[in-house]
Amino acid sequence: MTVLKVEKFNDSKKSIQVILNNHIKDLEIFWDYKIKYKPLLFLLKSRSEIDYIREQKTDKKLVAWFWREKFLFILEPEKFESESVFQKKDFQKILKHELSHFFFLQATGGTLPSWINEGLACYLAGQKYQEVIDVDKVGRLISCHYQFDRSLFSYSYLLVDKLINYKGKNNFINFVKSFKKNINEKEFKILFKKFFQIDFNKKNIYQLLTK
Repeated sequence: MTVLKVEKFNDSKKSIQVILNNHIKDLEIFWDYKIKYKPLLFLLKSRSEIDYIREQKTDKKLVAWFWREKFLFILEPEKFESESVFQKKDFQKILKHELSHFFFLQATGGTLPSWINEGLACYLAGQKYQEVIDVDKVGRLISCHYQFDRSLFSYSYLLVDKLINYKGKNNFINFVKSFKKNINEKEFKILFKKFFQIDFNKKNIYQLLTK
């Protein structure tokens, strides 16, 4: 495992640090928020190294994660094609996705609701999805307050995208920044009604997504 430290950078790692710094600048502009500290980035060299750190055998879809409020782990881009289902070109989007979780935590103090956290990370990383909207999946999505259903990444992205376009980016950012740490479902629904003027329920969200 390689810890990115400036004095030990080779040219490849310097370029990754540049990518990280550029992503941070982009996210600070989006959030209108300057982070208190930068994350510590760890580059991983193999699937076996990921398994060792995670203390379990991992799926090849797992290449990066955010941990303990300040650590970002990600597989080296040169290893993406041999050690995962992704291509090297996916590295930047996946890094920005995980960095987005870092910003969400700093801006809100927490990680909830999980569907917004994941959908916003996809949105900010440019991981776009298209989907025929199914009302039952909408119901499953809005139930993902505390724990995210990983089969619903497309729905989380689409709803975040719709909310940003519905009332504007500033309204959405102010909405998310109003979350307190460990916001519960009742508190969330009150804030949702305040910022979007509709009740947060399956019928309304389905109608919003299919407009």
